[in-house]
Amino acid sequence: MLDIFRAMGPHIERIVDVSISPPSDDLYYLSRDEVNFLQHNTQATNILFSALSEDVFDTIIFGDGEPLMDAHLIWTALKE
Repeated sequence: MLDIFRAMGPHIERIVDVSISPPSDDLYYLSRDEVNFLQHNTQATNILFSALSEDVFDTIIFGDGEPLMDAHLIWTALKE
């Protein structure tokens, strides 16, 4: 998986491995950096979703009630 993230670019690997501050609550007034964060997080999340079996997906994404939609949190849960 890390090879795929690295091939996609350093920003993707950083979001998955270290995370980046989430955007502000007001989605109408996002900075360019916040838009980039959301795009990279979505790309990484989609890659993770496509690689998970249905059982693992359900356990990781819906394990504690609220679905995980952050690539870093999903990656961390998978490593545990």
